[in-house]
This record gives sequence, C-alpha cells and structure tokens, in this order.
Amino acid sequence: MIKALLRQTSVLKSVAVRREYGMRLSQAILIILILLWSCSSFAKSEQPIELTHLGEGEKACLECHDSSKVNSILDSPHFVAADARSPAANQACEACHGPAKEHSLYPQEVSAMRFGAQSNSNAQAQSDICLSCHQGDHINWGNSTHAAEDVACVSCHTVHTHRDLVLNPISQTDVCFTCHLREEMEVNKPYRHPVREGAVTCTDCHNPHGSNGPSALVRSSVNETCFLCHAEKRGPFVNEHEPVQDNCVHCHTPHGSNIENLLIVRAPFLCQQCHSDHSHAREAYVFEDLPGGSGRRQNRVIGGSCVNCHSNIHGSNMPGARSFRQ
Repeated sequence: MIKALLRQTSVLKSVAVRREYGMRLSQAILIILILLWSCSSFAKSEQPIELTHLGEGEKACLECHDSSKVNSILDSPHFVAADARSPAANQACEACHGPAKEHSLYPQEVSAMRFGAQSNSNAQAQSDICLSCHQGDHINWGNSTHAAEDVACVSCHTVHTHRDLVLNPISQTDVCFTCHLREEMEVNKPYRHPVREGAVTCTDCHNPHGSNGPSALVRSSVNETCFLCHAEKRGPFVNEHEPVQDNCVHCHTPHGSNIENLLIVRAPFLCQQCHSDHSHAREAYVFEDLPGGSGRRQNRVIGGSCVNCHSNIHGSNMPGARSFRQ
C-alpha cells in the first residue's frame, strides 16, 4: 500500500515537472515571437523618410541659425538672388543643405546636410553637393589627387564668407600650405618665385580640381606650363639644347632653391651630370680653381660658371653655334 502511494506520488511529481517545463517553453516562445515582431516593426519605422522642402527661403533657417558665421553667406556670391545659378535663386539654404521641413519640425531627430569636420557624410558626398552646380568647371575632379585623398571642396573653400581665402592671391598659399608643408619650406628659400608676394599663385601652375597633366599642372606637360610665363625659352631654336626641350625640371626646381636661378645643383656640377665625357667639361675642379687659388680655371667655377661662356644655354639661333656661346 505504501509503495503504491509512493509510486503514485512520483508519477504526479513527474507530470507536474513536465507541465511546468511546457509552460516555461511556451512563455519563452511567446517572448521570442514578441521580440521578433517588435524588431520588424522597429525596422519598418527606421526606413528613410522622404524629406520635403520648406519653400520659405533663408528666413525660416535664420530663425534658429542666426550667427555671424551663418549670416556671412548673405554677402557672398552664393547669395546673389539676381543670379539664376546661385542658391539664393534656388531654394536658398536648402539648395546645399537639403530639404529642411522635417528638420525644422524635429531638429534633434532629423539633421540637415552638414559640411566640414562636423559632417556625418564622407568627402565625396559633400563634394557632390558642390558639383551639382560646379561640375562643368571642374570636369576632372573625379580623377584628381585631392578627390582620391578624400579632400572635400570645403576642405579648401569657405562658402559662408564674403571672400573665399583660397581665391585671394595673397591668402591662397596659406590654404594650400596647411597640407603642402614641403612646398611651404621651398618657397621660403633664397631663390624662388614671388609666391609670398602674391605675384605668382599655386593655381597659376596647378589645377587643384584635376587636370590631364602631371602633378595637376594646368597644361599637359611641365614645359608647356613653364612656357606660359617663360615664353622666350620655348623656341624653336636653330641649335636646340635637348634637356630644355625635354623637361625644365632636369635643371630647375620650381618651388624654391638655395642656388641662383632655381637650379637643382650648382654649376659646373649640374652641367657635368651630362657633359662628362669630352673636352674640359670632364675635368675635376679642385680648391686651387676657386678665387684666391693658383689654378687657371677660375672662370669655370665662379660667377655663372659654365654659362660665363655658354650664355645661350636654353638654345641658340646662331648658325654653327652648337656650343651655345652665341
């Protein structure tokens, strides 16, 4: 009798345990289903909403964004309402920062398009906004070094200002030198182009928006770029000096040098890099050839050195003057 009762109690306990396990399993499944449904609903609610324009010009934006930094654009070329190409004539602030109706209603939840370091968009996305108007002027931008290095338009240009610093010949180099430190060092050498004075700017030689030439030059080659100013070196000459016609940087460094005439090496050593196998050009000059020494070749190492005699080094039109002495 007692054994039967114990057996029956054991069976009841087993049934109770199974029933409790089944209830817990059902509850777990229900919770999982609820969570899946919630995630699905949340995902649907996170779908991008279609933004719409305010259509009220800059006045609605300036109610909140009223600062000197923002207001400065009102006195810039971008806000000439009479110019049909300007943002002022095309949705005002929204032309660049995107539709802002939802942003004006929910400023914390919906953000307008931002530029610069505080932007959530990459450099290409920021530049695409600018290119929507300026693509025709900068058709090579997509192939440029700046674009490849994730440099956005606003990295160099300041839109909210009366005068963009990079468009000013005096201040342009300051903008370029924030990245191009080597060139900044070189234009401070004794012999240089008048860059610091604003007589020559970076964009006289380089196109920062991309070009078909090397090093983003404004022409298809180094020589063609140099000839824009140094036209007298173009030729053609009766007697051509091959390095001159090949590439100016064989002898010159364009940004600055410690040697006169922007030479990469002092003469006669510069000339001897090519002219070393004939005549006196191959001679090794020593201290005795310097001023005050006993050597008789001082005219070859002082002053213009080789060009003391070979004065028309870039080319000569004198028949028979193959040594460029006339």
